Parts: sequence; C-alpha cells; structure tokens
Amino acid sequence: VAADEVVLVAGGDVLLAAGAGDPQAVNGRAGLDDLAAATAARLLQEGRSAVGVRLDDTLFSGPSMGPGWTQQDVNAGFVSPVAPIAVNAGRTRNANYAPRVQDPALNAAQTFAQRLTGYGVRVAGPVARAVAPADPVVLAEVRSAPVSEVVGLMLQVSENNVAESLARLVALDFGRPGAFPDAAGAVLDQVALLGLDVSAARLVDGSGLGDGNALPPSLLTGVLSAAASPNYPELRPLLEGLPIAGLTCTLSDRFAKQPAAAGLVRGKTGNLLGVTSLAGTVVDADGRLLAFAVMADDVPGNVAARAALDDVAARIAACGCR
Repeated sequence: VAADEVVLVAGGDVLLAAGAGDPQAVNGRAGLDDLAAATAARLLQEGRSAVGVRLDDTLFSGPSMGPGWTQQDVNAGFVSPVAPIAVNAGRTRNANYAPRVQDPALNAAQTFAQRLTGYGVRVAGPVARAVAPADPVVLAEVRSAPVSEVVGLMLQVSENNVAESLARLVALDFGRPGAFPDAAGAVLDQVALLGLDVSAARLVDGSGLGDGNALPPSLLTGVLSAAASPNYPELRPLLEGLPIAGLTCTLSDRFAKQPAAAGLVRGKTGNLLGVTSLAGTVVDADGRLLAFAVMADDVPGNVAARAALDDVAARIAACGCR
C-alpha cells in the first residue's frame, strides 16, 4: 500500500448503509457516508486531497458461493456471493428479494470511494484490492449493531447473507479460517459446547441454502431449550429475535386460520423447493413455554405444507392438562 492510498478494511459487516448510518437501525447502523466524511476530514487535515482507494476483504477466505448455490439464487435475491463487507446485504435495491450484486465487497468499496469524492477528496484510478499493513494508521471507522441485534434481524427476515457472515465470524473467533467448511464446523462445535449431540448434523454453509445440509429436529429444539435455560443467558437474544405468529416479520401473514395461536407461537421459518420447516417456541394452555421443530420434506407444494406446520404449532398451543 502506497503512502497516497487508503484501504477500506472489511470487518464482517454486511449491513452497511450506503449513506449515513442510523443509530436506531440494525440494517444500516454503520454508514459508508459517515466513514467517508470522517476519512476525508482526516485526509484534508493532513493536506492530502487525492488518494487511491484500496479494498482489503481478506477476512473471509475460500469460495464465495456455497455448494449447490446457483446464479439464479443471486438473481432471485436469495443470497449473494459471500463477502466480509456489503451494503444492505448485497441487495441492488431495498427489497427482501431484490437481485444481489455479484461482488458485494467491491460494490461497497466503490460506494465509499464515490462518497469520498463528495467530501472534497479526489479518488485516483479505480478501486483495487490490496492487503492492509499489519500496523495500519486508522483514519476513521464505523461500527455495526451488536451481534445479538444482527442475529435478531437475521431470524426476523430470514437473511441468508447475514447468516453466512455470522457463521464465518464464529469460525474466526475459534481461530479458524473464514471459509465454508470452517464456518460450518465451528457452528456445530459451538452447539456441541451446549452439551447437545451434533453427530447426526451436517452443515455445508451458514444459511442452509447449500446442498448437503441436514439437521435433526431434536437438535433445533435442544438449542431453543438451551436459549430458554437460565444456564445460558447469553443465548436469550435467539428467542427474542424469533418472529411472532400472526404479528411480525416472516410469520406476520401466517396462522390466519389459527388466530388463537397468534402471539403464542414464535418461530423461524425454513423454505426451499419442496422443503419447509418451522422451529421455535410456543406457550401452551397451561402457560408452559415449549420448544418445537417441525420439518416437511419432498412436499408437492410449500403453501399447503406451511399451513400444516402452522396447524401443528397451533395445536400445541391449545394443549394443556386442565
């Protein structure tokens, strides 16, 4: 890196705002416009009015597309190539299933460069990739929402890119590389530390989109039960982030035929072609908090299968000894 260059170092936040950050938001807590403004102020203070912009996105490693992922998944907005930095999870516009960009990290760096010019610093040449020095001079920084809030957003809107980024951060925290196999293995190792049996589980990515993922329902209920246990208060955001039946996020339009279950069921949806699932918690007629997980494979139509899963959860809510 030359003296007249600045390096944008990716830290794992894929929910950056292109403009100013919003301190009340999770998606967009940190803004590239804020970063550019602070960087430009520092550069101009040092008498530097023209710089090259470089991108260091080496935090994650390995392929950026998971096993079985296709270009259609990107075009349909299900996921983008995995990167340690992105604006709005790589979406081309602000809609859940908007198409994703092909290179989220470079897109973020180019956005930063454009914002930098708006604050009086000329960017020389195109943005290019480079590795930041081991002992860099930090010109400016922005910080994302806490991980607990990011997990909540991921659960609420079923955001695959956020799930992939979080899985890699788990791997890095374990001292492993930030690639698909390391992330999947680190997640299962972390679950095993809760005392749960992961021997029947297979993960190939962090989102469940890839070919080869398989989890027994008992493992999901085990994680949910651990999160509700007083022994693991640090897992409580997992329960708090689950959508509420008939009210919020991915469950807002569910349970229409079971209105009595609205507000009593909280759950994470899972949908692939011919596969649907629902796992979460339910308050039954006796006031007990129960964990449940229901999976349906090889279904002819997801709509009917989802309705059946909702009925299972609603029937649990209606159960009781009284």
